[in-house]
Amino acid sequence: MASKKRSKRSKRSKRRATPAPTRKQMITVHAALNSAKRERDMARREGRRLKNSLVVRNRIIREMGVKLRRARRR
Repeated sequence: MASKKRSKRSKRSKRRATPAPTRKQMITVHAALNSAKRERDMARREGRRLKNSLVVRNRIIREMGVKLRRARRR
């Protein structure tokens, strides 16, 4: 009984590997990542600056107090 000879390479390895991105693509991807990172950092910094300013902090505290009072009244 002759057993059917199987190919050494599995079906999966026959798939062509996807080609590496071209230099231009790499550059654009890199630029996009960098700009996104920069945007995020700017937003974070802005948020921190606002949070640390006294006036804003006081306003937030006052608003919380108002909310609490309203909740207690209900």
